[in-house]
Amino acid sequence: DAYEMEEYCLLEKLFGAESLKGNFRLESVLSRPTVERLEQRLKSQSVPCIVHIAGHTIATESMSTLLWFDGSGQAKTVGYDQVVEAFSSALKHRAPSQPLDFVFLNGCKTLELGRLLIGCGVPYVLCWETSVSGGACHTLAKRFYRALREQYLFCEAFREACCLWISDGFDVGDPESSDHGRGVPMILWNDLKGVNASWTKESGVSGNISAVEISQSGWSR
Repeated sequence: DAYEMEEYCLLEKLFGAESLKGNFRLESVLSRPTVERLEQRLKSQSVPCIVHIAGHTIATESMSTLLWFDGSGQAKTVGYDQVVEAFSSALKHRAPSQPLDFVFLNGCKTLELGRLLIGCGVPYVLCWETSVSGGACHTLAKRFYRALREQYLFCEAFREACCLWISDGFDVGDPESSDHGRGVPMILWNDLKGVNASWTKESGVSGNISAVEISQSGWSR
């Protein structure tokens, strides 16, 4: 849909920039997304180390799903359990020399899915605890990937991106309960080798940091 296309155009422009060539190669494998295509891509020989999923979610007390659109523009719900199974199967299939390092879930209320992906073996997940506007999503993604270009580690890139995102005028908070809140991004990790970031909790354990803690702790660039 329009949101996903806008996100892809932003990333294509960012990754197509001369300054990013050699650091990233953007591949659109989910222009007509299905769980089967996702799993096949994750198991392919040319494996991605970062997976970026942009789109809408439907989160209720009884059900949480992603909302994907096919080539004809028809909406289709995809259960979190289906997505987790695709990643879990792919992670078992991948060789140690082909790690899946990071998943970016750039859509509303994806914290539950992020935790499930951490549980099945994804080392780092960036997600949103709350609802979030398209502009806030796109800006955070741009800030985050630019920080990776500067050789930041994942957690440090998240901190840098959040500081810049806040300085861009995006207030941390739930849009559904705050007049000014634009969303609460979070990074989750379960890195047995340690996160190597001095501002996070003890390395070698699971944890998370949200933009709320970053804004309240006075971190700055």
